[in-house]
Amino acid sequence: MDNLKHVILGSNGIVGTEVHKALQRYSNDVKLVSRTNRAHPQTHVADLTDLRQTIDAVKGYDVVYLTAGVTYSAKLWAQYWPVILDNVIDATLDTGARLVFFDNVYMYGKVDGWMTEDTPFNPITKKGEVRARLAQKILDAIAYKGLTALIARSADFYGYSNQSIPHLLVFERISKNENPLVLLDAGKRHSFTYTKDIGTSIAYLAQEERNFNQTWHLPTDRHVLRAGDFVRLAAAAFGKDTSADVLTPQMLDAIAQSDELIGEYREMLYQNEMDYLFSSEKYEDAFKHPPTPYAAGVKELVSLYRK
Repeated sequence: MDNLKHVILGSNGIVGTEVHKALQRYSNDVKLVSRTNRAHPQTHVADLTDLRQTIDAVKGYDVVYLTAGVTYSAKLWAQYWPVILDNVIDATLDTGARLVFFDNVYMYGKVDGWMTEDTPFNPITKKGEVRARLAQKILDAIAYKGLTALIARSADFYGYSNQSIPHLLVFERISKNENPLVLLDAGKRHSFTYTKDIGTSIAYLAQEERNFNQTWHLPTDRHVLRAGDFVRLAAAAFGKDTSADVLTPQMLDAIAQSDELIGEYREMLYQNEMDYLFSSEKYEDAFKHPPTPYAAGVKELVSLYRK
């Protein structure tokens, strides 16, 4: 066990939950912070849009993990995310802690080939613009304010969570004997990061200060499946022989009339128009920690749905 004290901001979500699980091997002192304590009675309740509450939440802790989520809305992201991140950066600087920020790849925009830590920011959506501003805030705080932080970035993730597209379109539907769905093109390859790998690798990175002040792509199987093959792998794990129905833009527009999440995802469809390839070569080469293969991750996940 280490002597570090850890605090997870946004502990109720799937990423915060996985980070909490993974930290058990390193520390007995992990504080959970969220907007509510519904998921865990020991959760400290705090509003991260309030600077004083944010400072109080992290005071006395060595490593701060920002895994919080904001409702999947471009308007709400632009309204709340900059405030939350400014408060967390200020609180972390005020207390002298190290910051771990969980991020996605929206700021890269369309990428022809593999996404790496050196891929330039080129957002083409409103949500991508927000994520680019957030990442740049951290990089600037490292460069000019003395912040010690790392950005831990994943591809779209799959796990036992209603916060992911694979859950909504594939695993939940198969578990209910409904046809799984893919977006736009079943023949395009699409990287997915397993949520257990996210938690494990974030907890590992946070243990050594030498891993900070840089960006890490979290371990993700490089043997990227086509969308249709990913669906068939999931169906086989459920013991079913089924293929996916393809959601066209027109169908999505119709669904979006009654499903706000699908409506908000509409601007991200460019990620399904071409191969979406996420490289975690830097992490794998540095630590020799292989990602969970898709077959193993899907099999493990399906066992949870069956329970």
